[in-house]
Amino acid sequence: QLPNLIELGLDSESAVLLPSPLPSQVPTFLPSLTCLYLRGNNVDEEVKWGRVPQWVWGFSQLEEFHLHSFSKDISLGGHWQCLPKLRGLSLWDFPNLKSLVNVNNITPQQQQNETTCPTDAQQQIACLSNLQSLTIDSCPALHLLQELTDHLGERLDIYR
Repeated sequence: QLPNLIELGLDSESAVLLPSPLPSQVPTFLPSLTCLYLRGNNVDEEVKWGRVPQWVWGFSQLEEFHLHSFSKDISLGGHWQCLPKLRGLSLWDFPNLKSLVNVNNITPQQQQNETTCPTDAQQQIACLSNLQSLTIDSCPALHLLQELTDHLGERLDIYR
């Protein structure tokens, strides 16, 4: 356990030091973590396949979240209620990412297990109400809902 660690970055080189796959209890080992950087190159089994690992959604205290190079994710919807303190989000190199909110991404199992999981796109956007900055780079397929664009205004940076 690292109770005082507030910032963590994982990439393919640092990941070789970690057990694989990483357990879902990772957030309990890092209770003070407020900033997480993940690069999608072999961080664990899920990441090897180009997806953001499920354990990241357990960091309810995260304020800054930076994701780089996840080629297989097409949506990050259905999880934002897990990150109520999120103020900054950066997404780089998600070639297939189409949506930050997507009701089609929520499985029936998630519905049963997470009764607080919003299924409506506007409810999911409301979960991002504390977001103060959003940086998007090399995410050519991403479509942002107008409500999110309106909410962020000048705090939104998009580089295609």
